[in-house]
Amino acid sequence: MMPSPRQARGGAAAWRAGRLFSGLGPLAPGACASVWRRFTGSATASNVLFTSLQAQAAQALGLAVTWVVAAQNCGAAVGNIVCPHNIVAGAATVQATGREAEIPRGTLLPCAACLLLGGGLLALGLRFAAAGQ
Repeated sequence: MMPSPRQARGGAAAWRAGRLFSGLGPLAPGACASVWRRFTGSATASNVLFTSLQAQAAQALGLAVTWVVAAQNCGAAVGNIVCPHNIVAGAATVQATGREAEIPRGTLLPCAACLLLGGGLLALGLRFAAAGQ
């Protein structure tokens, strides 16, 4: 059965994304999800929009889809740290209005640490998944 034009475009986009980010290894899914999360405005929107892309990219690369999709969810959650509207809301909550530009600098290190931890867990998960096949 031939894929629909939409499925074919999605598969091609997943293949290109997989090849583009494959150099990042296990950091790629979480890092991509965090970046996409920053632009979509919510972890749910990031997951709805990009989970199927991540799953198709994992299939194209021969990786365990469940682990890559889990990294997508992790990365989308970590993206909350650097999301502009969360920064504005947080600044307003602690009466730091007008200092929103300072906050992202302080969140980059925790964001990077969470992404590295998530990437490490993904690498372990992929190794165990490969060993179980």
